[in-house]
Amino acid sequence: MNKRIECYSKNVQNPISYAKYPENKLDYTANIMNKSALNFYKNCGCESCEFALETKSEIPHNIELMRTKHCLRFACGLCSKSVKYDKKLYLTDDKGKNYPLKFDCKKCEMVVLSP
Repeated sequence: MNKRIECYSKNVQNPISYAKYPENKLDYTANIMNKSALNFYKNCGCESCEFALETKSEIPHNIELMRTKHCLRFACGLCSKSVKYDKKLYLTDDKGKNYPLKFDCKKCEMVVLSP
């Protein structure tokens, strides 16, 4: 047993080197929820990092909450590529809150904005 203990060598991990993150400023879309995530981005060279929307007590008006390839205009036959439709569209939740919709027709995407 003593011979085993003498010959045992513990492998030590090399220090971690972080890669440079492509952006210097991160907004709420980076979804930083805690200090560990914040430290990770700081170690990757990001200068300013904004926490996720879920951490805020109030969500700013008219910012992007979700972007999707499923377009309600297209699903209803109101696509601007084929039909001229200028009315504003909204999604309404069960509490009666209206979420404005914005359409990025070049990318064929629909964006849900905060009320």
